[in-house]
Amino acid sequence: MIAFFIKFCLLITFLVVLILHYHIRKQPLPSFTPKPTHLPIPKKWVIRVILLCISLYILFAFIISTSWFKADEWAFISDYTIKERIHIIINRWLQLNGRMGDMVGSIIGLSLNRWQHILLTPFLVVSAPLAVFLLVKPKEEQHFFSSNAFFFILFYITIIAISVNTTPWRNYYDFAAAINYIWPCTIICFFLSFFRADLWNTNSDSKLRTVFLALLGIYCGWSLECITLFLLPFSLLWLVVRYRKKLYVPRSCFAGICGFIIGAFMLISSPGLAARGTRELVRSTLDISSLSFNEALSFALNHSPENMAQITGVTVDFYLKDLPLILRPLYLPELMERFISCCYPLLICTALLLITVWFTAPALRRKVMYTSFAIILLSFLCAGSYIYGCIPRKMSYYPAIFILSIAGSYLFIHFFNLNRKKFIALTLASCLCFCATIIPSVVEAIEYKHYERGLREVMYKKMKNREDDYLRHPKTFTTQPKNKLGLISDEKHLW
Repeated sequence: MIAFFIKFCLLITFLVVLILHYHIRKQPLPSFTPKPTHLPIPKKWVIRVILLCISLYILFAFIISTSWFKADEWAFISDYTIKERIHIIINRWLQLNGRMGDMVGSIIGLSLNRWQHILLTPFLVVSAPLAVFLLVKPKEEQHFFSSNAFFFILFYITIIAISVNTTPWRNYYDFAAAINYIWPCTIICFFLSFFRADLWNTNSDSKLRTVFLALLGIYCGWSLECITLFLLPFSLLWLVVRYRKKLYVPRSCFAGICGFIIGAFMLISSPGLAARGTRELVRSTLDISSLSFNEALSFALNHSPENMAQITGVTVDFYLKDLPLILRPLYLPELMERFISCCYPLLICTALLLITVWFTAPALRRKVMYTSFAIILLSFLCAGSYIYGCIPRKMSYYPAIFILSIAGSYLFIHFFNLNRKKFIALTLASCLCFCATIIPSVVEAIEYKHYERGLREVMYKKMKNREDDYLRHPKTFTTQPKNKLGLISDEKHLW
């Protein structure tokens, strides 16, 4: 507790110095890009884009509604009192991962019919391409209501959905996974769009936007370790570069960075990560931390099933914190194998986009391709950063996949008008892949849904009675489902 207090004092000191410097420095006058007023918004595309978003929302809400109540969703059951919820939130920060998603989930709660998840998560799913569009769109794109945006939304939402086609498809149907990965990725992308200079206006210094971005920054910094690790230094570097070049920094953007620093501090300083780590290798018969360096090196070089079983965690695939830091990159091939298995459709799509761009508009392609390669590299670095502590389960790669999708989206929207037929064909292909991947499992989940309806109440009663086996679904299937997406709960897809 003393160490945390010292760190907190250092944080406050740093923020005070940062704020004083911002107010003391001579802020140049802002110059805003005038928006064209002569271009009317086409009503037909307003209707089409709105109908598309509503249709996608209904589709994802329906898919999520076919899934069963999963094991870790019971932690968010909503019949706790306010006092009990506060205790749960504090305990999560102290004993688990300390992420904002878990805290927000505890505040919202989850009913047995999961209406909170069914209504809110599809909204964040459909908002993701809109947030990415704001971040990567060319300056001449003024709004969402165009054919470019229509096909962009359709391309993005289908390609990322099949690029997290892990077994199980947990990020979408599991409330705990959604609030920890899908929600923050969408909101972080929306947060970053406020830092585009061409989108600044007279409201960028308003008190309302300043407070809003400060709170949004706290949420974003407190959400995902793998993104905060890179976004924190990048945001400070952005601030330093603007200062050195004597460029305008809106008050709202500065407040957003300060909020992000506070959120990052609360995430990184959480004792929950260490507390959770102590429970990961309870099944191991070998104390990895007691090995000498030579013994640890020999162990890390031998990836036999017996050795890998010794570092298999309770909630992660492999827990590496007990190994010396220098030896953990030896497990990078296993991590990358899992990451690529999750996102290979998106990698193929991005490769096709890069090839198309390479043979189009030579004057423009260099900058665009360099930017795309930088985003792709960031995606792999984000995935690889997990090697510091573990090789996580597949749902944890969603932030890295989300960043990778931004690279493909950047190529798509910047060259759509130059390759309309090819990009529309690619969009239709991604829609067909989405249907072929998702629909069979959804149809199967509908057929098996009647098995779950009576089980939830039985399991809930067992939970209230503190019975140890309440998480286990009784074997009620007459025929075992294929369950490729994991929408149905069984021994394999329970967690």
